[in-house]
Amino acid sequence: MNINIKSKNLDLTDSVYTYIDRKIGELDKFINVEAGEIKGGRDAIETFVEVARESYHHKKGDVFRAEVQIVVPGAHTIR
Repeated sequence: MNINIKSKNLDLTDSVYTYIDRKIGELDKFINVEAGEIKGGRDAIETFVEVARESYHHKKGDVFRAEVQIVVPGAHTIR
C-alpha cells in the first residue's frame, strides 16, 4: 500500500509520519488482497492522507482535521 501524506498549516514530523503509517497500515486487514481480486496486489493500492490545522482563531487548544482516501484498483474508492 502506497501512502501519500499532505499537510496544511502543520509541520510533518517523524512522529506524525509514524503515527499515520501505523494507523493506515491497520486498515490493510480489511482489504482482501489474497482473493486475487486486486490486480497488482497490495502495491497497487494508493492511499492519500491529508492532515491540517484548521484555524488559529480558537481561544484554547488546536483544531485538527484528517482525511483519508484509499483507491483500490477495480472501481473501489474508500473515503
